[in-house]
Amino acid sequence: MYQAAQVCKITDIKPKRLAQLQERGTIKATVEASGQGTRREYDEGGVAAILLTERLAKGGFSHREASKIAFDKRVTDLLTEQIRTFMRWGNGDVIKAFINRDRVVLLIAVRKFGGEIDIRFVDDSEKLAAEFTTLVKAELSHVVNLTEIALEVAERLTPKILR
Repeated sequence: MYQAAQVCKITDIKPKRLAQLQERGTIKATVEASGQGTRREYDEGGVAAILLTERLAKGGFSHREASKIAFDKRVTDLLTEQIRTFMRWGNGDVIKAFINRDRVVLLIAVRKFGGEIDIRFVDDSEKLAAEFTTLVKAELSHVVNLTEIALEVAERLTPKILR
């Protein structure tokens, strides 16, 4: 688990900006502070979801919509699993890491006319081609390579001595 100061370093978000996002409810801690003297904590997927939220917001989604997409349990579970696999690479689990690195997972985030948000995962090119009809009918859509985000976070979390 990672606390706010570590999250700021990993995501390159300034502490004040992180605090603002937390206050607005845009980002969600994996473990909320439970009282005086306790702090919010984030797992690997939560850290990656913060980066994903920022990318989706830059892509045109509101911060609220971006947060809804990035902190969807399916998204954070997938990111956590990928990041942990990449981090095991440094501990000798090279085969699984290479297999996972070659298995690119794309997130397709769509805002339909009327405001409904739809999240889809694509892990092969044939499925991606089929999804283009969905994208054409959308008010706003954004495709994000989740595997690259997971790899980026894993590299920032893995001690340099293991890389």
